[in-house]
Amino acid sequence: MHLTILLLLLLNQPSPDFQLNVQHGGSPFDKSEDKGAIDYLGFMKLLDTYPWLNEIEKSNATRNSAPTITVRYSKGMKDLWVSMSGDKTTGYGYLVGYDHNKRVNGKTVKWVEIYLPDDTRKVQQLFGLFFEKEFDALEKALSHLEKFKEMEAQTGL
Repeated sequence: MHLTILLLLLLNQPSPDFQLNVQHGGSPFDKSEDKGAIDYLGFMKLLDTYPWLNEIEKSNATRNSAPTITVRYSKGMKDLWVSMSGDKTTGYGYLVGYDHNKRVNGKTVKWVEIYLPDDTRKVQQLFGLFFEKEFDALEKALSHLEKFKEMEAQTGL
């Protein structure tokens, strides 16, 4: 019986393949917190309970970083992140960024594409694909969203 419980606990542990990083609103752009391994259910809980509006207020007051939750797939060197910005007057909205390797001018660079998802459900769907390692399906789903920006990514999560 104890072996069964131990096996269930081990099977429910987040995979070290996925690592969480949090950038608080208003903190310097080069400051973020590595939080360790995470799974989809842990990410969903964080997405739902994160104090987005308070963090946005800090960001707007300091004009520093926006609140951002990043998940890194370490084996594939891919990141998917969600950020939120806005204010009481214009409203609030999500940004989703996908960092991955891309061939540009004959060399491989770290590239970021930033999209504007419609709502929380879309963010949940995108991260579901990411955690399932369905990267082709993720890229297809992202291609159906409005693209905000793309550029060579800065290194150093």
